[in-house]
Amino acid sequence: MPDSTNSPEDVTGPKFPSPGAGRNGSGEDRNGEDRRGGPSNPTSGAGLGKRRLTRRLILGTVALALVVWAVAAALKVNSAYSSAKAARAQLEEFRKSSGGSFSGLEPLTKAPDLAPARSAKIEFAKVSNDLSSPIVAPLRVVPVLGRQLGVIRTLSESSETLIGSVMGTFDDVRQTLDDARAVPPDKRVSARLDAAASLQQSLEELVEPLGTLETGTTEGLTSSVRKAQNDFVRNRDELVDSLSRAVASVKGTRTFLSGPNTYVVLAANNSEMRAGSGMFLQAGAMTIANGEFLMGDLDPTEDMALSDPVDGFDPEFQGVWNDLAPGAEWRNINLTSRFDVSGRIALDMWSKLGNGQAQGAMAVDIAALTRLLKVVGPVQITQPDGEVVELTSGNVTRYLMIQQYKNMSRDSDATGREERRSHLGEVAKAVFESFNSSDLGLEELIDALVDVGRGRHLMAWSPDPVQQAAWVELGLAGQVPENGVLFALINRGANKLDQFIDVKATMSVSTVSGSSGSGASSDGLRHVAIDFTMTNTTPDGLPSYMTGGDPRTGVGPGDYTGYLSLNIPSGAGNPVIEGADLLAFPIDGDTRVMIAKVTISRGQSLNLSVGFDLPTGWDAIDVQPSARIPASKWSFGNQEWTDAGPERISLGG
Repeated sequence: MPDSTNSPEDVTGPKFPSPGAGRNGSGEDRNGEDRRGGPSNPTSGAGLGKRRLTRRLILGTVALALVVWAVAAALKVNSAYSSAKAARAQLEEFRKSSGGSFSGLEPLTKAPDLAPARSAKIEFAKVSNDLSSPIVAPLRVVPVLGRQLGVIRTLSESSETLIGSVMGTFDDVRQTLDDARAVPPDKRVSARLDAAASLQQSLEELVEPLGTLETGTTEGLTSSVRKAQNDFVRNRDELVDSLSRAVASVKGTRTFLSGPNTYVVLAANNSEMRAGSGMFLQAGAMTIANGEFLMGDLDPTEDMALSDPVDGFDPEFQGVWNDLAPGAEWRNINLTSRFDVSGRIALDMWSKLGNGQAQGAMAVDIAALTRLLKVVGPVQITQPDGEVVELTSGNVTRYLMIQQYKNMSRDSDATGREERRSHLGEVAKAVFESFNSSDLGLEELIDALVDVGRGRHLMAWSPDPVQQAAWVELGLAGQVPENGVLFALINRGANKLDQFIDVKATMSVSTVSGSSGSGASSDGLRHVAIDFTMTNTTPDGLPSYMTGGDPRTGVGPGDYTGYLSLNIPSGAGNPVIEGADLLAFPIDGDTRVMIAKVTISRGQSLNLSVGFDLPTGWDAIDVQPSARIPASKWSFGNQEWTDAGPERISLGG
């Protein structure tokens, strides 16, 4: 009987040959060869090795292909990055060369260099091509990375479209303006209207599609891609806004030129200043229809005063100047620097004189006539003695501000006040009517208007919202922004001495603590200080009508008396002045006005220091032009300028 006790082998289960054992259970195979010394089948061993080698070759090839693809994909992405960087640099160069804004039409009328824009368009096309390549296709399906690449490609394609559209519009605009200039002189007036219509259409066709350009998803973007997307959206929206404003400029200008429109023209004399413009010494009507200008005679405003005044000023501001009857006396309607107020008052006063309802008001001064004579050419006027004088952009300023008064003082047969015989209105009439016959293109007209509008030398207001929108966008509206500072000397000496008052202003800013007194709470304030030096340089040898000396003014010949009027931001408080008494601090629209009386003797200087506080939220102020001839000189830190145009001053972070 077999032993019932299991052996060790029985416990572990059936036995299998050892790895080195042959089929005969020994260390040898059937042929007696030892497997531990090598394969028993040479043919089978060689096949196995070949298969292993093939696998290694395949894996190596795949790995190499992956490396090559990774390098190629990286190069494509890097190329796209480099192209995008180059495109943005080219766009920034174009923005600088074009002024960065279309609202005033300067980039259209001055034909900026399009080369940077073309280069940017090419670079954006490279970005799109690189990221659309089959080499990059595998990356586009990677959840996070693919989303970034997709947005970059979309932004590049939209940027390419945007630049192409803008460039195409530039080409259309230039062609339109060139065609208008090529027509015969006798058809130039109608060509301007046709050009305005074509220009409006080109801009309108550009605006709408730009607002619908794709920008890609906003979800799951890296900070750099999100920034690029936000930058594109901001720049696109700014461009659309600027182009929309450009459309408003062209549309309103076209409406004005097409007419029929009647504008009350106010001739301002810079020798006798009011707030932000010369005193309105002559007025008359100008009719504009089918692109042609027809101006009637401009009459002395001293003969046009109303017995029943009109309203128009803000009540608080009106109360300060009641004694000067600004709603009845034409020469005082611009005691305010806001032409949207004085222009409206002028229309109401014109209507009360029985002239019917006009469609707008326009103020033009000597500096504006000087600039416009550059584009229309010389004009001729006849003096009281019958002598014909030719006036050009080179001699008209001196003639109207000095020489005509000297001529009048030598005319012993002349009677009445010299202002009745001033040639200011006559020159204005000749200049505007020269628009009808001069070799003047639409772009030159717009460019000249924008230029004089920057200095408040030509201002316009209309109750028609289409025309008024154009005046605002072209910078002709004579408005004062809520952060504006505008210096003015209001002449009360019955003389022509403003041209001899040299004005220098030095501005500084410091941080203080406390309350501005304007109702706004703040953790801190900025104190703005402005030091004015006003020097009376009146020379000898001037006629008495220029030097004054009327006993009613209280000053002698050659002495200047009047009011300092300083518009400051609406958020200003704690107004202080040293060197004169602060008489009033009324609200005037979006600003407040510091008013003080000043007297400057011939050959003497007057120093005034003005200060006010602003909450720290006011990070910039815009110094507005005074329309003075010569312009006032300003400085702030390293900045130096004349107030011939607006200047933005950063108050710091």
